[in-house]
Amino acid sequence: MRRLVVVGNGKAADAFLRHIQRYPHNLSISVFSGRSNGSRPLRGPAWYRSRGIDLRAGISITAIDRHARLVMGDDGSRTTFDRLILAIGRSQLPAAGLVARKGFVVNRSLETSDGHIYAIGDCAEIGDAGFSASLDQLARNLAARLAAEAAGADVVQRMPKYKLAVVRNPRAAVTAGVTEGALTA
Repeated sequence: MRRLVVVGNGKAADAFLRHIQRYPHNLSISVFSGRSNGSRPLRGPAWYRSRGIDLRAGISITAIDRHARLVMGDDGSRTTFDRLILAIGRSQLPAAGLVARKGFVVNRSLETSDGHIYAIGDCAEIGDAGFSASLDQLARNLAARLAAEAAGADVVQRMPKYKLAVVRNPRAAVTAGVTEGALTA
């Protein structure tokens, strides 16, 4: 069984966790929710228990050892991982040698410069400036990828490129294969 650790418990982590439940997977999932900053959690502990997710409420990650694939909690805990998802918003977590600018730089599959670590949400900066997708689309694609990988599939996932096109001539758009519905959607 592969060990998946999710750091963060906001909207991005919640979207990913909702989607991973839709796929059969062989993952042991732990979620580190960190210290509450006065905000209410999106889900209660019963939600995590009913899905077999180990919620480590109130424990913040203080360090990541990428080479040992280990996260260290502020309670002294040490948890190993096969895959790590950073969904920490704009909080300050040591980059652990990951390429970072405004956020952790990721590719379209949300992989950081370390292929075992992913970032989603406000802490991620997608390196392709022309790429955009909703948080839900990104979470769904990441969940599908990690579930398939845990099931032993060779995963080569191509994320579609979403670009905004300004079309001045609707006839040219139809000729190019763009429907009017796509232009107004």
